[in-house]
Amino acid sequence: MRVYEDKERATTLEYYQLQEDFNGENIIDTIEGVKEIIKRDPDYYDPAIFLADILEKAGEDEASEELYKKAGERALELITAEDGDWPDKLLWEWLGNRHIIRALINMGIVFWKRNRKQDAVDLFEKLLKTNPEDNGGVRFYLLAILEGISCDEYAIQFQNSADPDDSATNSTLLNWFKENAPKYDNFS
Repeated sequence: MRVYEDKERATTLEYYQLQEDFNGENIIDTIEGVKEIIKRDPDYYDPAIFLADILEKAGEDEASEELYKKAGERALELITAEDGDWPDKLLWEWLGNRHIIRALINMGIVFWKRNRKQDAVDLFEKLLKTNPEDNGGVRFYLLAILEGISCDEYAIQFQNSADPDDSATNSTLLNWFKENAPKYDNFS
C-alpha cells in the first residue's frame, strides 16, 4: 500500500502570516508576497489557491481558474507514480497533505465549471478513494455533478449563506446528500 505524505514546507509560516495580514487594502503587497512564496516553493499550493481566491473576488475568473488548474496539475505530478497511479492513501489527517487535497478539489471545481464533468467526476472519485473521511466535502460536489447540478446552481443552493457554518445550510446539504446518494454506486 502506497501512502502519500508530503514533506514539511519551509514557507508555510511565512504564508500564514501573509494571509493573516491581508486586509483588502494591502492587496498589491499581498499579491507580491504570495508570488514570491510561489516562486520559492511552487509545490506548496496554498499560496496559489489564496492568490486564485483573490483574483476570483476581483472578477479575474480566467486567471483564477488557470491558477487553480496549474496548482492541481502540479499536485497530481507530485503524488502520482511514474505510471500515473495515485497513492492508495492521501489523508487529510497528515497536515502536509491538506494543501494538495485543496489544490485537487479546486481543480475539480474548475473542471466542473468548464463543463468537463467526467474529468471532475474522475478526480473527485480518486480523492474520495484515497481520503475516505472526505474532510473537503468532495462527496457533495460529486453527487451534484451526478445529479446534473451545475457548479453555479450548487453554490446558490448550498453555499450562499451569510454564515458558512450555518447549521440550517449544513442540515439542508446533509439531508439532500442522504436522500440522493443511494442512487449511485459511488458512495457505497
